[in-house]
Amino acid sequence: MIEIAPESDLAEQSLLRSAQINFTRKSHEAGREFITTLLTKYPDSIYGDRAMLDLGNSFTAEGKKDLAIQTFTDLLAKFPRSILLNEAREKIRKLRGDV
Repeated sequence: MIEIAPESDLAEQSLLRSAQINFTRKSHEAGREFITTLLTKYPDSIYGDRAMLDLGNSFTAEGKKDLAIQTFTDLLAKFPRSILLNEAREKIRKLRGDV
């Protein structure tokens, strides 16, 4: 889909969905590649906050706590009006052991 309509919302959605499918299959590296492509090719994507949350969750699933915290913190900084801020803050607290 990305090749057919590279500047469309559908291309962004397909990258995000492909990443989510890979994360579900426990193929975290492949999922992160799709997220990286999304965030690089579409830095102002409306799906950027969701992509970063999924990215942080993939690091958490693999036990990469420091990378997960950094990713959730980056989400807070880059998307200050996201509806996912509370969820990201809660995940940071849990990973740090504050909760």
